[in-house]
Amino acid sequence: MTMLLVEQDLHLAFAVCDEIAVMEKGRIVHLVTTPEFRADRGTAHRLLDVA
Repeated sequence: MTMLLVEQDLHLAFAVCDEIAVMEKGRIVHLVTTPEFRADRGTAHRLLDVA
């Protein structure tokens, strides 16, 4: 089963999602598995301006 979750709460997204996609102006600019996204803090900071 596939479900699309649009969420700004990263803790919730990390808890329920297998993959994280970051969109900018309606386009996916980054798509990785949740563990890969969590391990790459630099990319999260650059894309979302979070630490």
